[in-house]
Amino acid sequence: MGGFGMDTKSLERIIMEEVQKVLAERQREDAAMLPANQNETLDPNACRGPVCSMPASTLSSSAPISLPPASREGVASVLCLFTGAREEWETIASAFLAWREKGLAIDAIFSHGASEIIPSDEIAALGLRQIDKPAELWDIMYNMNRYAAVFLPSISRTHAAKLALGITDTVTLNLSLSALAQGTPTIASSDGLGPTACIVCGNSVPGIQEVLDKYREQLAKMGMKLFPAAEAVKEVARVALNKAESAGPDLITTLVTEEDAGKISGPVVKVARGGLLTPLALESFQKRGIEVIIVPPK
Repeated sequence: MGGFGMDTKSLERIIMEEVQKVLAERQREDAAMLPANQNETLDPNACRGPVCSMPASTLSSSAPISLPPASREGVASVLCLFTGAREEWETIASAFLAWREKGLAIDAIFSHGASEIIPSDEIAALGLRQIDKPAELWDIMYNMNRYAAVFLPSISRTHAAKLALGITDTVTLNLSLSALAQGTPTIASSDGLGPTACIVCGNSVPGIQEVLDKYREQLAKMGMKLFPAAEAVKEVARVALNKAESAGPDLITTLVTEEDAGKISGPVVKVARGGLLTPLALESFQKRGIEVIIVPPK
């Protein structure tokens, strides 16, 4: 080569160094996140919902949103495990909003298939705090009783079958079994198992419902409650709100002034709706980082 040229071996060495830098950086990124298919319970390309017609524009990767952590004292929390089915979604989504209005916190963990069919903007709009960091997932698995209830919205056929057989090869399956093992109330909406669920999912194949009946029976023996969506969301709310009332701070029903607020400790106070909290009292709570939950009348 010329005077400022480079021989082949030197060029190969430089290229290999750059490749090694890129690979090392990618390994560091991979170590901080779950493998792409770790939560996979349903082929994301096989089913996009009840009519298998999910528009391509709605498929997006989920992004965590900033909401208070689930372990706040005095606030009941529900853990939702999404497994890939989407039957009766309007009923379930409406329930999430109603739960938030009643003061419940909602954490969510998605299987790979579920993350493909529920877009991140919808997750944010519903007020779900998505959890996908390995360290937090690990901590949850060994402390499921931090939650008042675990809810599987529209449990998928694949998830139901594997769980009934004791197969835990994904995060959502492991968490489901952990909840049952630790005695955490575990409720699932069963519409994804019905014969009229997404036809591509195969629930109408002759004989499949007899097989699913056995899985339903086994899941019930394991402690899971399966209901149609409308009943399931009511049961989750009943269990979670009962726990909130029994374990949370007492409900404040009298007038609270700034002086009164200074004598009340947090981290959470519950106040009955109806103008019982003066603006200065509210400001006092906020300055001390105390969360105020306004409880609607029953």
